[in-house]
Amino acid sequence: DDSFMLTGSMPASFSDWASLTFSLLFALSEIERFRPIAFRRSSFALAEADGAWTSKGRWMDSVIDDFSAQAAATFELTDDQLAWLHLSLALVPDCNSLRDLEDTKEDARFKFIYFVTDKIERELRRGFLSADQLLRADHFIAMARELQSAFNQSLLELRSELPADFLANALMLVEGPTEAVLIPHFAQRLHCGLSHLGCHLIASGGANQVVRRYLYWREMLTTPVACVLDGDAHEARRTVEENRRELDILSVLRAGEIEDAIDLPLFVELLNAYIDSLGGVNSPFLVGSSAVRMEDFDGHQFRKPALKRIFRERGLGTFDKVDFAKFVSEHFSDAGKIPDDIRILLRELKVNIERWQNERRRQSK
Repeated sequence: DDSFMLTGSMPASFSDWASLTFSLLFALSEIERFRPIAFRRSSFALAEADGAWTSKGRWMDSVIDDFSAQAAATFELTDDQLAWLHLSLALVPDCNSLRDLEDTKEDARFKFIYFVTDKIERELRRGFLSADQLLRADHFIAMARELQSAFNQSLLELRSELPADFLANALMLVEGPTEAVLIPHFAQRLHCGLSHLGCHLIASGGANQVVRRYLYWREMLTTPVACVLDGDAHEARRTVEENRRELDILSVLRAGEIEDAIDLPLFVELLNAYIDSLGGVNSPFLVGSSAVRMEDFDGHQFRKPALKRIFRERGLGTFDKVDFAKFVSEHFSDAGKIPDDIRILLRELKVNIERWQNERRRQSK
């Protein structure tokens, strides 16, 4: 790909140096978010390649070695982290070429790259550093360290536009697609959007898969991990609780599943509106179904069995939880009626992300 280049000769312009600096800062930002073990594969790849991924004897290879060594000492990197940084400095995005690609013009990730590299280039021009100065590892790394705050500020400014999994500040694991639809909507209504927080959400496919993913990611990430479980997932709850790190969150929906947590009168109102919206063979106008009442849920601790019965008795076919969740996300507008469990989860998530960020700032001083 012409948009990426192995750095084989001295950067020829401020733009080239800005691209190299961006690669360093991006790698350091990843290193902040992942534990050293996450970079083990890059360390193995570097060792197995034994330099084959570069052109041996190239003029710039020794400079990258010097930069990497200086960065390792300055930022106290492990061998695995150093391998990742080394690879990042060897494979540098050619930002000028990226700007010309049609697919990148509306992508917020590339907007971030351009925004940061332009800012770095302005700082380089303002400092009037010579190539000889930039080629000195101590000067280059010191300059990059000063620019870290500008990188982080740019990420903060563009955070709400970026995909949540782009340099994420947290990970949320939920059981299924219903939570994956409703929790981001509730967060948005509370002015606490997951994209704004930088929280990546994964629908795991059940409580056991939440646990399996959690046990993996807790070993890989330094960022907070939130696990959201249904009220009946007792064994999964115990396992997460026993292995939970200080900044991680365990949120159990006390009412049962997420649809059980919505206030019953509002739930029935939304359910009737959803049924009225159904078309095709399940249209209530065709099957002549009556309105659902709160009494239809009497004697049911959880609403899913009642919903199956209601749809079956009214000839409405199979109740589609995900389709209903999408309908709710489009029509649920009263932030005051968002379930307390979700409010507590989002509040705790925001606090723990801030704690993680404060710890990052403290360690970088």
